[in-house]
Amino acid sequence: MRSHTLKYYKHSLRVYWNRLLGREFVEANKSPCIEISGVCNLNCVFCAYREKSEAKVVMSTEAFARHVDQLVQLGYGHFGLTPQTGDVFVDKHVADKLDVLEAHPGVTGYEFITNLIGASPETLKHMMGLKKLTRMYISLYGRDADSFQKITDRKSHQFDRLVANLDTLADLSPEFQGVLGSFIMTDSDFSWSPFDAPQGEEPPLLAAVRRLAQSAPRFDWSGNHIDFDSWGGRVTQQTLDNLGMGFNLVGPTVPMAGPCSMLFGGFIVLADGKVNACACRAVDSSLVIGDANVQPLAEILHPDNPAYRVILERHRKSDYPDACRDCKIFTSIHRRKRHADTVTVEQYLEAQRERCSGRKA
Repeated sequence: MRSHTLKYYKHSLRVYWNRLLGREFVEANKSPCIEISGVCNLNCVFCAYREKSEAKVVMSTEAFARHVDQLVQLGYGHFGLTPQTGDVFVDKHVADKLDVLEAHPGVTGYEFITNLIGASPETLKHMMGLKKLTRMYISLYGRDADSFQKITDRKSHQFDRLVANLDTLADLSPEFQGVLGSFIMTDSDFSWSPFDAPQGEEPPLLAAVRRLAQSAPRFDWSGNHIDFDSWGGRVTQQTLDNLGMGFNLVGPTVPMAGPCSMLFGGFIVLADGKVNACACRAVDSSLVIGDANVQPLAEILHPDNPAYRVILERHRKSDYPDACRDCKIFTSIHRRKRHADTVTVEQYLEAQRERCSGRKA
C-alpha cells in the first residue's frame, strides 16, 4: 500500500478541524446510478468481478423503465449508468433502455463508462444520435494486445474488437453532441496523450484513440490510471505486482472521519434490483438497503429506512464496513467540496425525508 503524501496530511488537518467545528459538506444534487448490467465481458485482475457471486445478471427493460420512472417522480433527472462491476454493452437491449431515458420527459441527461468491446456498429450509430447522453467514457486496459490480455484475462480477439469499435466510433462521432472521453490503465511509465504530436508510427490502439480525439467535437483524455483499491480485501498488492506494471494499491485519499459523502445520494440500483447505499465498492451485501423489485424506491431511499440508518450510524462511529474501509473514493463529509452546492447532513436528511414521504403510496 502506497504511503501517505504531504497533501494527504494537509487534507487531514482541514478535515479534522472541520469535524471539530461541526462543519459538514454534503453535496445536494448527486446523480443516482442504475446498473443496466452486472455482467462483464472482461475479468480484470484489479476488479472484484472475479470473486463476485451475486447480481451477475442483466436488468430487464421493463424493470429499468420502472426504476427510472420512480426516481423521476422523486425529483431525480440525471442518471449514471456505469455498472459497479459489469459493462453496459453486455446487454443486447441497451439501446432500448437508452431510448427509455430519451423518451422520458423528466430525464435531463445520463452518462456512463464502458470498455466498448461489446458494442455493435449499429448500436454505436444509434447512440451518436442520442440527445440526452451527456458523457460516454471508454476505459482502456493495456496499451497493446499483450498487456490487454495480461490485465483482462481475455484473448486478443477482444482487443481487436475494441480497436475496431474505436475506429467505428471515430467515423460516427462528428454528429455526437455530448462529451466522449477515455483513459487507460497500463504500465506506470506510460506517458502519452492523443493531443500530443505522434512520435513515429503508433500501435493500433493508440492510433485509434488519436483518430477519435481528432474527430469528436468534444473529447477528454484523462490519462493513465495506476492506483487501485482492494475492494474490501479482494485485491492485494501482490496481485498487482504480479502484472509487473507498477500498479499501486491505495486506500482513501482523504482521512476517514465521519460518514462518507457517498451515503447521501450516491446510491445505485443494481442489476438484480437490490439497492446499495453507495455505488462504489460494496460487492457483498454490506451496503444493501432494499430491493426495488419488491419495495418502492421512495420507501428504500427514505432516510428513516432502518437498513440505511444502520449504515449511517456505523459511519458516524467510524465503524466502517470492509468495502468502505479501503475505498480510495471515500470522501469525508467534513472535507469542503469546491464548485459544489453543499448542505449539512440534517439538511440533506430532511430534504430527502420530504422528497420520499411525499411520494409514498
